[in-house]
Formats: sequence, structure tokens, C-alpha cells
Amino acid sequence: MSSVILYMFAIFLLCSTAFANDNWDDFVVEVRQMSANMTRQQQNLLKSGQPRAFALKSQSQREYGIKSFRCHLTTKSVRSTAPARSVHELKPSDIHVIGALGDSLTAANGAGASWVLDVLTEYRGLSWSAGGDKSLEEVATLPNILKKFNPKLVGFSVGKGKVEDVDVSVFNVAVPGSKANNLPGQARLLVERMKAHPHVDYANDWKLVTIFIGGNDLCDWVKDREEYSADNYIARVKEALDILHREMPRTFVNLASAPNVIEISKVKGVLCSALRLYLCPSVTLAKNQVEEVRNDYLRLAREINSDGRYDSKDDFTVVLQPFMEETTIPVKPNGKFDTSFFAPDCFHFSGKGHAQAAHALWNNMLQPVGQKENSFDFEVDGEEPLCPSEDAPYFYTSKNSQTRSQLKSGSTLYKSLGVGAPQRLTAHDKMEVQGNNIKAAAQQNTGNNDDIPNEKHSVSSTSIVVGVIGSVLIVACIIAAVVMAKRRSKPESGEERRLLQMNPEA
Repeated sequence: MSSVILYMFAIFLLCSTAFANDNWDDFVVEVRQMSANMTRQQQNLLKSGQPRAFALKSQSQREYGIKSFRCHLTTKSVRSTAPARSVHELKPSDIHVIGALGDSLTAANGAGASWVLDVLTEYRGLSWSAGGDKSLEEVATLPNILKKFNPKLVGFSVGKGKVEDVDVSVFNVAVPGSKANNLPGQARLLVERMKAHPHVDYANDWKLVTIFIGGNDLCDWVKDREEYSADNYIARVKEALDILHREMPRTFVNLASAPNVIEISKVKGVLCSALRLYLCPSVTLAKNQVEEVRNDYLRLAREINSDGRYDSKDDFTVVLQPFMEETTIPVKPNGKFDTSFFAPDCFHFSGKGHAQAAHALWNNMLQPVGQKENSFDFEVDGEEPLCPSEDAPYFYTSKNSQTRSQLKSGSTLYKSLGVGAPQRLTAHDKMEVQGNNIKAAAQQNTGNNDDIPNEKHSVSSTSIVVGVIGSVLIVACIIAAVVMAKRRSKPESGEERRLLQMNPEA
């Protein structure tokens, strides 16, 4: 009973804080203050006693490593005896320095969270593109894969902390809440940190930098459609890439496609809806329009691969990695969406989600430009990642992809120590399977839920009443938020503009 009241109180404060503040920074301050004011006993009670109606448990506490990775044990041609002379010959073992630019999805907010307030914590060591906690067998990340080829890899983030904590973030300079206009500043910071690091030979070491941005731009598009337009998005991405191209020698840049924020709207639930309204209002208020804007983001990003802008020298390139373009939330056999890949806020990746994203990014890097998978299956447990082959031991770029003949089924690229080519479901196949799962669940109509044990539970009338009242309050919270968001997004009338000009401090 007390846990129900505490949970309702926490949600009420979250909602009221969101309405009272206009930006994420203020929201974070208020939520941290709320958490600090709770006693340890209250926090533990709130974590362990969430009512089933509002519970959304993260799967992040488990380990999601790759147990059978053997690519680094393959033929000698995969392992470098001398550094690559060109970025188009770059092998995994050539990479000595790793870094990343981006937002909270790269800072790994909530990756290890077990309740919603922990989403404010940056679990940088679990980050899919830049984290280096533990080993690959325990935590699947791109740096942990690369450490199999080069144990002396430098730059991966570890533990928990903010970008200002250099011992934690190292070269993972992503900042929660960042948008494309923050990328140039992050690029400059990355250059400064690499130049100052005692174990980096800046002029000679090969570097790998992953950029993942656009989610926050899309989520706030409804607030300022010009500021977050596709043209502005790509111009700012290019500004950051220009800095790296000009100032960072011997660098391979992964540019990951902007995330599909529309997918998160599929995750239902009172808490998820309330948080989504604050974190990503575009999905709630302009879903169809923001989907078109994202398509423009993707179209302009693809042009980076084709225009040769960053292929003017042999020691630098940018490659678009499109595995996020058509990725969808997986559906469980009972027809429900699998939220175990997400943190408790239904928005950020859980540890499980980060592991699968790392797997997908690695596979994309080993697929030729023009033949890369533009979606990935979240459920890849037990499936071995791709390995470099004897005849293609390098990461694919636009240039070396042109020298390769068209891949055929069963190519050595898709073999890992004798394992045949992995069979991939297309995006159409995945949608068909998901549709069949939903239909099967509807036909069975058994009422079972695999998240709740199939047994009778006694519920007191008091708990039911409190639950109903809590639900009504939260729904009212959501309705009020929608109304306020719509008012904020409406253009000012002529009279309002006139008054503001007369009184600019109003």
C-alpha cells in the first residue's frame, strides 16, 4: 500500500515538474532534487514495490555479451602486422583510438536503470558505440569487440558519469539532450582530448569515431520547424565532419542514421505516454509530419556517401551506417511489444538494447556500401556477428566497396569460421511475422500475460481504489500536458507579437 502511494507521488512530481519547466536541464535538476529528498528506505521501497499497473522493469541488470566471438582468431590476413597505409585498407586490429559524438543514446542514459529516475544516470561504460566496461563476453559494445583485435585500444568510456568526468567519458564526448547544432562543439572537444592524451600518437594512430544524432532534433521539431529542418540538420552534421576532416588525421567515421522516434509511440502505458509527451512531443503532436522530416534527414545523410566530400584524402573517410533506418520494436509471441530493449522511460536503450545496437553497427561496418542492412533484428541472441574475411579483411568504405564485385549468397564475408551466411529477415518479412503474432494472440484470446505469472493474486479493495484514483490523476496529467504543448506550439497572434515587442522582458 505504501509503495503504491510513493509511486503515485513520484509520477505526480514528474508530471508537475514537466509542466512547470520548459527544458530538459530544469527537469533534470528537479527530478534529482526529488530523488535526493527521498530517504534510502523510500527509494528502495519505490524500486521494489511498483504496482503492476505502472511497472516497467528494465532488463539491464543482466549481462548481454557475445560468448562465442572468434573473428580475432581467424586467418593471419585479418590481423595487421603493419598499420594500414590507407583508410580503405583499415582492419579492426589497426584501430588504436576510439571516440563518439552524440546525445543520451550514446552517453547511455538509463542503460543500467532499474527504475525511472535512474534514467538520468549516464552508464557510459555500457554505451553501444563507445563503452568499454568488463569484457565482450559480459558486455557487447563496439570497443569490446575491437579490444579482441587490439587489447591496447584507447578512448572507450567506463563506468558512470558525465562528459566532464574525463576519467569516465574519455573520448565519448556525447552529451544528453544534444542536437545536431551541438556536434561541432563536441568535435572540437574530441580533437582537444585526443591531442592531449598521453597514450595517443595523434598524427599516426588510426582512429574510429561514431556519430549518432538526430533523435532530439526530431522530437523537438514540432516546437521549431525551421530550426530542426532537414537542411539545418545535415548542415550541422557536415560542419562537425568538416572539423574532423580538417583536423583529425587517420580517421574512419561511422555516421549512424537518425533513430526512428516514431517507433517509440508503439509502446503503450500511462507512464510511458506521460514521459514521451515531455521527452518527444513531436511523436504525440505531429507523428505523420515528423516521419516525413526524418525521411528527409535520411535522404540527405545518404548523399554524404555519394558526393565524395570526405574522400579527398587516403587517411580519412565517412561511411553511413544505416542499420537504424527501418529497425522496428520486436513483438513477443503474445502480440505485445518487447520493452526489455528499453530503459524504464520507454525511450532510451536498456543494456540489452545497447548490446544489440553494437552487434548491428559492427555488422554494418563489414558490409559494402550499397549492400548494408538498413534494419536489424533485436532478437539476435546466439547469432554470431559477421567476421572480416581473407579476401575482404577491412572495413568497407565507398571506395573499396566499388572495387568489390556484387556479393553472392554464401560469400566468405558472411562466414565465421565455417558458419554459413546468416539468413536475414527483410523489413517486410519482419512486419509479416509481427502481424501473424498479433493475429495469433487475438485468436487465442486467453488473457495470459507472460510478464505476470499465471496464477491468482489477491488484491485488497483499498489498493484497487488507490490504483483507479492514480490512473485518473495520471491520465489527467497527460491531457493537461497535451493542451499545454499545443498552446506552446501555436504561432503567436498579431496582437501577442505586438505586446511582446513593446515589452520584450515579458
